[in-house]
Amino acid sequence: MTGLPDPVAHILAQRRVIGRREQPELARVLDGLRARGQLVAVLPGWYAPPELRNDPWTLLAAIQRADPASIVIGRAAARLTFWPDLPVEEVEAAVSRRRTRQRGYRFEKRQVDPVHVIRTRGVRVTIPALTALDLVPRLGGDVIDHVLRAGAADLATLRCVLTETSYRAGNTERARALLDSRDGGWSGGERRLHAILREAGITGWVTNLRVELEEGVRFLDVAFTGPRLGIELDGWTYHGRYYADFVATMRRHTAIEAAGWRVLHFTADDLDDPRWLIGKVRELFRRRPRTPGPLRRGHAG
Repeated sequence: MTGLPDPVAHILAQRRVIGRREQPELARVLDGLRARGQLVAVLPGWYAPPELRNDPWTLLAAIQRADPASIVIGRAAARLTFWPDLPVEEVEAAVSRRRTRQRGYRFEKRQVDPVHVIRTRGVRVTIPALTALDLVPRLGGDVIDHVLRAGAADLATLRCVLTETSYRAGNTERARALLDSRDGGWSGGERRLHAILREAGITGWVTNLRVELEEGVRFLDVAFTGPRLGIELDGWTYHGRYYADFVATMRRHTAIEAAGWRVLHFTADDLDDPRWLIGKVRELFRRRPRTPGPLRRGHAG
């Protein structure tokens, strides 16, 4: 913000944008700065330095100051509340009246129940549960995994919010995503694995079972606690891409099996051959006697 008058630079440092209506005494100064290209319009009457024009935080600040009743929704709301690395190409906002299309924004004329609104970092946003449900039609069930993994919402809250917004188009897809996530899977692959087990009529399992070992706490993706049989879904990105991750994964597997568990390991490709996968699960049961063990139970499956 080099070269800007001190009053303007001070306001921008605090608020990221400066408004003509908020600072009428600076109107002529702002006009001069715009004419020289030192400020550009983010929204009508709201200005920022050109290098910050497309910054998501500048866009957020501008819409909240220009329209204090607006509510940030969609990707920007998710980034603010539970998905900090989600790319945001434009800021979406629920507004009470129609607004002219502006670069960097997508406005939606929509009423949001106040109970579904929170304030974070000075910005009004939809609660994580509603934000995740909003994004399901575009991002699929993975967004449910993200909000659950972040601990920003649980399945009970997601179901409740879905019921409270039952009038919306796309709710069939949202309900299906919640159904697929009912067993507590933290990834799209885990949800597919759960669906394959259910369709095969295999029951009596729990997900993300906490197993306490000498090396520390470990979790099994799917576990049959009585016979101590487990299923792990090993992905290349998280378990084999880097040598250190590979070593840590192998030590984890060894520690679990040394504690008396017998574990099957599948990859994402195996999910495309559910008949073979289920055959191996049934074979594991045929070869393992039932030996219950005192372990803490995780999420019910």
